[in-house]
Amino acid sequence: KVKTPSAHFEQMLRVEIQQHTLSILLTLVFFLDYAKTRQLLTEDPILFNKTSQVKSSQQMLISLCQDCFSKQRSILNHLEYEGISVSHVQEPLDEYDFRVKNFAVDLKDGVCLAKMMDIVTNGCNILSSLRLPADSRKHKIYNVRLALAALRQLGVPNISDITPAHIVDAHQPRIIQLVWSTILYFELPEFRHEIIQYKASRLIQVQVRRY
Repeated sequence: KVKTPSAHFEQMLRVEIQQHTLSILLTLVFFLDYAKTRQLLTEDPILFNKTSQVKSSQQMLISLCQDCFSKQRSILNHLEYEGISVSHVQEPLDEYDFRVKNFAVDLKDGVCLAKMMDIVTNGCNILSSLRLPADSRKHKIYNVRLALAALRQLGVPNISDITPAHIVDAHQPRIIQLVWSTILYFELPEFRHEIIQYKASRLIQVQVRRY
């Protein structure tokens, strides 16, 4: 004789399923946090959606376990007691797209300029001093000023007349002047052919002026 499950059995089953699901999700959070903090993931992707309110592994744990613990930090305290911790935090720079498609637009917040400085100097570390997200003109001016000051300090020529406002306001001749002066100064190998052509044309101009 087949009996239908009792209400008590259904409740127990529901609890078991919830606990099993939570266990799998927690394991996934621990695994991704471990892999991300040790850069084990291919191409080092971001873990959280850019539009998400949750930006850290700790916030994710709290969100998952908010129905199981009376206080938000209870799950974190419990895990620390067990010797388990998570630490990954997704910062605004992690979500930034550094691909430059349009000089007039993509350099105006100063972030790509700071990244360029970090690359050509092998670790200038201006990025950590930027104001992000650079949503306001004030923050953009601040970021560009930092990048310009660093370039001048390194001795990049022909940029003394370039102001932060030129870059933020997308003044294309000044932007091209800044980028090209930087390329020439550091002799970036990616632009080797263009640099040779430029130096050759300058030499020809000098010779023509002599005659």
